[in-house]
Amino acid sequence: MDRDNQQEIPTDVELAWLAGVLECDGSVTLSCLVRRNGAKPKMGVELKIYNTDGGIIAKAVSIMERLGISPYVIERTQKTIDMKNGKQYGDKTKPMIAVTVKKLASAYLLGKLLHPMMFGEKKHRLTLVIQFLARRLAKIEAAGGNFRQVCYDKEDCAIVVDFYKRFVKRPGHNRHLVEAILNDFT
Repeated sequence: MDRDNQQEIPTDVELAWLAGVLECDGSVTLSCLVRRNGAKPKMGVELKIYNTDGGIIAKAVSIMERLGISPYVIERTQKTIDMKNGKQYGDKTKPMIAVTVKKLASAYLLGKLLHPMMFGEKKHRLTLVIQFLARRLAKIEAAGGNFRQVCYDKEDCAIVVDFYKRFVKRPGHNRHLVEAILNDFT
């Protein structure tokens, strides 16, 4: 096996490794942007990995690229967190690197491949994300690939509301507002 050939399909071991990184150092989100001007809400997904270790990020990006996925990679200064015991957590000298997959087809492919290898809460999050994406992608295909012509329906909204009810606990995320708007929208 030629490890320098970036066209190789990732092995099951590499996919399992990536699933573990997503479970430990990542996030799986299904979100709803509530627009102020009264326009219809916008829903989106993100599969994201955060780390300060460039080697881990490079390996994750390599695996995704060999799957035909082009993730967004952003580096930012890490903020320290003040702990209750007075100590600080985090190293400002190391940048935090985030690898994000947002495109529907890419997130669906990555989610379907990693889902069987996951076991924690993020697997349950990913179940709803895959369900949402499967519906959206099928409707986009039926519309001839024109995603702008595909409206959200009651079942799309129900999946997002379920996600918010099960996984969005912090009030700062407007969980109840999102749920009310999506319930009214359908």
